[in-house]
Amino acid sequence: MSIVLDPFVGSGTTIRVCRKLNRHFIGIDINSECAKLVGLEPNTDYNKPLDSIYIGDCLEIMTKLYEIHGPFIDLIYADPPFGRNSTDKQFGIDWRKFPIDLDLLNNFFGNQLLKCLNYETKAYLTWFYPRLDIMYKLLKDTGSIYIHNG
Repeated sequence: MSIVLDPFVGSGTTIRVCRKLNRHFIGIDINSECAKLVGLEPNTDYNKPLDSIYIGDCLEIMTKLYEIHGPFIDLIYADPPFGRNSTDKQFGIDWRKFPIDLDLLNNFFGNQLLKCLNYETKAYLTWFYPRLDIMYKLLKDTGSIYIHNG
């Protein structure tokens, strides 16, 4: 039984493909309209996550799933917001004002690379890194993460 996690459901393409290929899925999105797009009622039961969609911040939801199930995901396909604009309309984040975590970024990227990045990019990476970290924790040892960014 393979399980696919999509932490940024959007229009629901990953869920539709999972259904077509008879794969179990878990979808997460901050926008409740996404559940309607894929014909699902939002799930609130973290003990029974398969073939469902959760509405809320994927960081909080993935953390709850990990606390209950540990590493149980085979594939994560993430198509996160790109953080290219000054303000992310869906998440309501103004990257120009979002606090950055220089210690986290230095540990992950190194000081030399950080010198090349503008404030908004550092803010986006500060926001995204904890989500990527919990994605990695949710994966089985044989699991994979694919991140679409562009």
